[in-house]
Amino acid sequence: MSGIAGIIRFDGGPVEAVHIEQMTDAMAHRGPDGIYHHRRPSMALGYCQLCTTAEALEEAQPALSADQQRVLVMDGRIDNFEELRAELTAHGVQLRNRSDAELVLGAYDIWGRDCLAHIDGDFAFVIWDDRRQMAFCARDHNGSKPFCYHWDGRTLTFASQVSAILAMPWVKRERNSGMLAEYLANRWYSRSDTLWAGVSRLVAAHAMEVSRDGPKTVQYWQPDLGHVLPCKSDAEFAEYYRCLISKTVRNMTRSHKPVAFEVSGGLDSSSLFCLAVHLQDQSRFLAPGISGYTLNFAGWPGTDELEYVKAVADHTQKPVREVVPTAKNAAWFRNFAELSGEFPGYPNGTMSIGLREVARDDGGRVLVTGIGGDEWLGVPWKGGYYRNAVKDLDWDQLRRSLKYDWASLGAARAIWLAFRHGVVPLCPEFIKNHFRQLQGQRQEPDWLSRDLLNIFDRRRVAETYQPDIGRSHRYQLSLLGDAYSILAREAEERSVAHQNLEIRSPFMSRELIQFAFSAGDWMLYRGDLHRWLHRRALRGIVPDLVLERTWKSEFIGVIRQQLSTISTELTDEIAPRRSDWVKPGVINRLSEREQDGEDEGWEGWILWTLFGCDALFAPGNKSDNKVLP
Repeated sequence: MSGIAGIIRFDGGPVEAVHIEQMTDAMAHRGPDGIYHHRRPSMALGYCQLCTTAEALEEAQPALSADQQRVLVMDGRIDNFEELRAELTAHGVQLRNRSDAELVLGAYDIWGRDCLAHIDGDFAFVIWDDRRQMAFCARDHNGSKPFCYHWDGRTLTFASQVSAILAMPWVKRERNSGMLAEYLANRWYSRSDTLWAGVSRLVAAHAMEVSRDGPKTVQYWQPDLGHVLPCKSDAEFAEYYRCLISKTVRNMTRSHKPVAFEVSGGLDSSSLFCLAVHLQDQSRFLAPGISGYTLNFAGWPGTDELEYVKAVADHTQKPVREVVPTAKNAAWFRNFAELSGEFPGYPNGTMSIGLREVARDDGGRVLVTGIGGDEWLGVPWKGGYYRNAVKDLDWDQLRRSLKYDWASLGAARAIWLAFRHGVVPLCPEFIKNHFRQLQGQRQEPDWLSRDLLNIFDRRRVAETYQPDIGRSHRYQLSLLGDAYSILAREAEERSVAHQNLEIRSPFMSRELIQFAFSAGDWMLYRGDLHRWLHRRALRGIVPDLVLERTWKSEFIGVIRQQLSTISTELTDEIAPRRSDWVKPGVINRLSEREQDGEDEGWEGWILWTLFGCDALFAPGNKSDNKVLP
């Protein structure tokens, strides 16, 4: 991952060179191929370069327009590069090199703020427009690339990492109690806040113009719920999807180095690896090689997937290198929080560090993951398609669903699914609450202190994302604004950046997200079979053993193992010290349940989150330029 940074003063005051250098120094690991700056009297931009494509070798950032009036810094990659290059050429644009940065500058020159309708990929960029005295900022459709900023009324400070902004003397290190409440409740609502007051994140699929009048944001993309796919039969849907996922994998694996794939043995990551090999066999792969890597969980109950990994390796005739999972101790997480200025993450998030280091040492610059498959290729509940059918009075779909489930699951199960997911959601709230209790859904966060619980309740009402783009596709709509998913992707991006790699997730592409909306639940999940269409479309490309797999690995044991090393500290030191955050007595009970094995799984996440927040806000914490071990 590259990194961008900038300081723009709208009061005409000077920007000192030392400040932009401090910002890029705070994220120097993002620039193994060089760190560069561009300064003007009241503006300074910085770029930490990681080249991941042949075209990137031709770019020089910060990139200036031909007339020197616009300057761009971008952490990103344009996936519709061929179409955009042709479009710009047709408009008479004289492209000076093949870089993606040049394409973005050209698009802005032609279409201005409307350029984002022509750009598809993973990106976060800022264009300083000298003529308009305005900064144009944008973040990709799903927030794959990070973008944080601080505005104090006269100065815009932005960067790929919070630590770079906190390094500036005018930015106060003040805790954001609202975001802290969301973390400790383990329920996230804000898509724009960080754990630091005054430091914000640009929301995914949004653009921001900043002038002396301050920031103004606008959403530039959302799925088209009226879009109709040119498919009628199941076979036509399968063919359409197979072509789409193949095109997506091709465009998102462009690199001048061999591309590394995480191959867990699960359906998502295995499918991407198999598709890449299939494209390579057809001479359609845009990289010189493919490498597969997996974590060897042999002996770990519920996590050993090597049987499926070996099936993938045999099917593709490509080796998949096995790496031992990485385990970091509590001190490592404390150190990460201090140096990054971010919540340090969860123990399961560090397991792949060693794998990624091996991929980097093997010469890779790009890491492809199956992130997004869970979200966009299926729905989280069996029979979820009944909800939309009943809500929208689509009796044909309801009849079709019942007929299929009756045949595959039996009459009783089919009727139950139709009732549970088609009727119950329309019932009064007290009935829905009864079903939630039966399902064991998590209770209210009574472990929070009274003050923090009040803050949390206010934010829960104010921040809940409710897109006004239709009443169907409720699950997909909630995914677009799911604050936790965005935070999780940002954390994954930060981790991979420390290994000098760029993470790419084809299932998160804009076209595939649009497809999920257009195809509907019925094509994604039938009866007990999630990812129904994906499995059908990739028959023959992915080994049958993987396509027929229905279980997923469970890693709660990793958190339990780490908690066992800090349980006494949590109950005897952290909880009493943070009594303004949590109720120590309730934390003790959660810890006892977790240690006795009586917990339902979520207690461990609560306890670890308390540890992580305590580490972040430990007295004296201040980011510096040390390198994480």
